[in-house]
Amino acid sequence: MANFVFPVNCDGYLDITSSFGHPYPADLNINAIDFYYMVSVVRNIFEKYKNNTQIIQQAGIQNLNTHFQRIAFLRYIYRTNSQDFAKERNLLKSPISLKIVSFHPGIDINKGPGNSDAGEPVYAVYDGVVIGSSPTWGQGIGGYVILNHKGKNFQFFSLYGHINPSISSGQTVKRGTLIGTLSNTVKFPSHLHFEISLKNIYINSIIKYPGYPYNQKKLNLAYLASYNYQNIVSYLTNNIIPSFFCVPNKEYYEMIVDPKDPFPYQASTTLDSAKSAFAREYGFVDPIEFLKKLGCDKFFKPPKGVENNQICSNINKQVENQVCFRRSF
Repeated sequence: MANFVFPVNCDGYLDITSSFGHPYPADLNINAIDFYYMVSVVRNIFEKYKNNTQIIQQAGIQNLNTHFQRIAFLRYIYRTNSQDFAKERNLLKSPISLKIVSFHPGIDINKGPGNSDAGEPVYAVYDGVVIGSSPTWGQGIGGYVILNHKGKNFQFFSLYGHINPSISSGQTVKRGTLIGTLSNTVKFPSHLHFEISLKNIYINSIIKYPGYPYNQKKLNLAYLASYNYQNIVSYLTNNIIPSFFCVPNKEYYEMIVDPKDPFPYQASTTLDSAKSAFAREYGFVDPIEFLKKLGCDKFFKPPKGVENNQICSNINKQVENQVCFRRSF
């Protein structure tokens, strides 16, 4: 049975902030226009009608206490043809600036907020040879290390992104070898981008690497406002603007506009497939699930786990992944 070391220290809380194969936000910042758009949704729709029992019941709900009920109410307001709702209908269709990436080929792992993880050590998950290493890269990965791993009956390639590498191409590493530290990023909080491919798409580091296929789907801020309702109400009451807020990944996906659907809150199911042609073409697999299938039920703690067989106890626990948005104004 192959034994693998988890790529970062796992003594405390870990959060996989973006999952393999899922839509991924290209911009996690909420600018002033976006924020005040959400304020308008709350002020002009939720607050305006929250005590109108008749309209709420017409929407098929009892109240506006949960985001699911508020979203159902948004649907009703949007689909209502009454002239009274003309302004709200136009508001719900206003342009939105946040774009997404259609496929995330790995997972993102972080331990704390902001750049508090900067300097955290990163380790090789298995014995291998360094086939790529650079402090910078133009594919959205930042600094990176790429390893080629060969076992008795398997071969795979692992990429560690957003790191300051401490090893060079051509070096041989053992599982648990320190290969770099998490970098202090500007656009995103410090985190490790960890991906595995069954194909050597990393020949000469970047020649065959596909990068991230951006598309023009956008995040619906009216939908997002319903999740951020309490923060918006706090702003309207106390003029306190939240510095950041988070939503669960699975609910974030539901906010993605599908241009094929006339109603602007319907998520696209085509983006959520880890078995897509894109994944097959480039050999991408879910890193954690792939290593488990090779015989690893538990991950060892790095670097002591290599010597003492200590286990990452929290890796196999289900942690609800979140997407967090930061205020940029």
